[in-house]
Amino acid sequence: MIYILDDDGYLMCSLDEWALGGVPTRRRYTRVAPTGNRFVDGAWVTDVDCRGSWWSPVTNDQVTISDRGVLPPEGFEPGQAPHVPTLAEASGLAVSEIDRAAGSARRRYITDESGQAETYIRKESQAREWVASGYSGNPPSFISAEASALGLPPQLLALQVLQMADFWVNIKGPEIEAARRKWKVAVMAAQDVESVNVARDLGLAALAQL
Repeated sequence: MIYILDDDGYLMCSLDEWALGGVPTRRRYTRVAPTGNRFVDGAWVTDVDCRGSWWSPVTNDQVTISDRGVLPPEGFEPGQAPHVPTLAEASGLAVSEIDRAAGSARRRYITDESGQAETYIRKESQAREWVASGYSGNPPSFISAEASALGLPPQLLALQVLQMADFWVNIKGPEIEAARRKWKVAVMAAQDVESVNVARDLGLAALAQL
């Protein structure tokens, strides 16, 4: 049997079919034979199909296989090589991560929602004025409402409000801000991506402890 192959070496039809049916077309005949896809030296063989993109996890090199039967270099994997960030890209991402970590650290002590900052300010102001007056008169609105909700004496609640406010303003808030600034400056001073990542990781670890 003699076969007619297309330009890519795929089966189109046999010579007998050619004689009976005229010029063969790919629309009429399968491109893949039952036992292979190319007729070579009297036998059907199947080529490995590695067509597409391949990349090396070691070097990040990229190759494209265009023809069947061509194998990729040793150690290459299918797919696109991941993007390698530039120094500027890595720095920008690291700075953003540190800022987000600082925000998370703050939220362990204060509620960061609309109107809450104003509430904290008013509550602290009322507590300071009332304590400074020697608890003169009725407890102010925020102190009275929260003390009633928690079942605490208003005087005790006022002191707790001041303790928390002083702790945040004098200790924890400054610690978080100092760590945020320290590691952002370290990231921006780094001269390569590896150094950026080291500074970022140290900053994230420091903020997680606060």
